[in-house]
Amino acid sequence: MKKNLLLIVVLVFGGALLLYTLDKAKTKKLDTPPELLATVDGDKVAYQVRSFERDGIIIVKGEKEDPITKVNPRTKLIIDFAEEPESFIVSEMNSFGDEEDYLRTEEWNTVSFREYALDNWVGYKSYVIHAKWKNGQEATYSIKLDVKQLVSYQGLLPREHENSALIILGKSGVSPVNFDENKYVLTPILTIEADGNLPSEYPELKIESTPTYIIFDYTKEVFRTDDDEELIKYLESMRSEE
Repeated sequence: MKKNLLLIVVLVFGGALLLYTLDKAKTKKLDTPPELLATVDGDKVAYQVRSFERDGIIIVKGEKEDPITKVNPRTKLIIDFAEEPESFIVSEMNSFGDEEDYLRTEEWNTVSFREYALDNWVGYKSYVIHAKWKNGQEATYSIKLDVKQLVSYQGLLPREHENSALIILGKSGVSPVNFDENKYVLTPILTIEADGNLPSEYPELKIESTPTYIIFDYTKEVFRTDDDEELIKYLESMRSEE
């Protein structure tokens, strides 16, 4: 009889302990920010949890500098989560404006973009990700990318599926094309009046004379000439392909 009673006590105590442990684990999970799975070319991106709350109660408040992840140009930032949120917003901060205004926004999307092209921009890009879950969790993450400069003329390269131009003029200082008319879709267009001094800031381009006209695509130089008519002919051929 005593053995049965002892067994019952042990079972009851063990069951209570198990329930307590499971409940504590569940509470701990609810009080822990879900993992942000941000990657560039398959490599994980470091992030900071700016804030995390559950049912309106703030549990985490981050005030450190964002960790920096170095990445290559012409790659994609992919945003995902270990636990799929009910809704989320991603904003590139240097194109949004005031961060506090962003964090107060109420314009929630049930689906936000998950891929962001880094293009040929050189330098820092900062993103803020704000997510909500059905269980009352709400988190704000931030990441900071440092896009490497692989070639000196990288800043001259356009966005994907676009073209750009470098126009180096001689002593005349007159361009054969009036780009202000927007007849040709080129962005950016850099015009340098060399006036006898060849530009040295783009050594890989090996500019040896003026005038020199160079057209780029997303990754590289695609056309070069020193002849005005050849430049116009090439630009017209580009228009016909659009």
